[in-house]
Amino acid sequence: MTVRTTLVGLDLERGRSVDLPFGRLRAAQPIDFAGSPYIKEADLPPGAVFEYQTELPARFVRTYEPLAIDESWQAHIEEVERKHDERVARLLLALVLVREGPVQEHFTMRSPRYVGGGIGINPVPLAPLFLSYPHGRGAGVPVEDLKEAATRVATIHLGGLGVAVRRYLLAVTERIRPADQIVDCSIAFEALTGKGHGPAQGKALADLIGATLPGLGSISAAHKTVKDARDLIMHTGSTPANAASIASIGTTLVRFGIETTVRSANHSSP
Repeated sequence: MTVRTTLVGLDLERGRSVDLPFGRLRAAQPIDFAGSPYIKEADLPPGAVFEYQTELPARFVRTYEPLAIDESWQAHIEEVERKHDERVARLLLALVLVREGPVQEHFTMRSPRYVGGGIGINPVPLAPLFLSYPHGRGAGVPVEDLKEAATRVATIHLGGLGVAVRRYLLAVTERIRPADQIVDCSIAFEALTGKGHGPAQGKALADLIGATLPGLGSISAAHKTVKDARDLIMHTGSTPANAASIASIGTTLVRFGIETTVRSANHSSP
């Protein structure tokens, strides 16, 4: 069976496809947006479909009735979805390494769709909003760079890196409010460093990225700025007047953290 997820915001040439170590990326067609009630065929955004072949229980192939699912093979389907989630995380990571965005993973389906059926789960009403932007924004997908990045991340241990990548993309692509972006960045800091909060997290981030960055200065100080804003938002419900600039600092730190983590993982590979 073919498992596929539509990613909104990736501009591939019509008919173009890219073979990656963990799947294939191809230009989206109108039918690939059919599962979303928010997109009209007359105004399709740029998009691409990530897909690959997998095995499913024979009974699953014969029926799509949710009530017919029993525990004996429900676990198998959940394992397929877990592995799918990891594959998508690797693709998103490779994309982050080669382009700024936009990429929206959650827009059409938030679990796999299978050829011949509508098994994927539609976004809940409070799912991330689709932001309007000019079609063809940016230079599209740099295919050769994407292939190289996908090879680099194909076998590294993801761990918290997958969480950081998704939170980064939420912040830079799907969030409207800077306060939400700040919270996303704070979650990404924890995922990247393994530290809960406070100075220990800032030190771990500085150890990962380096003591300073051009344009940001001290990493520890920049981290504290974002975390203090996060605490204000979470603990009092207040948003700093300069929240947009703080969110920009946060996304810059997360992106450098992601890139540094990948470099470290590649250097430590045998």
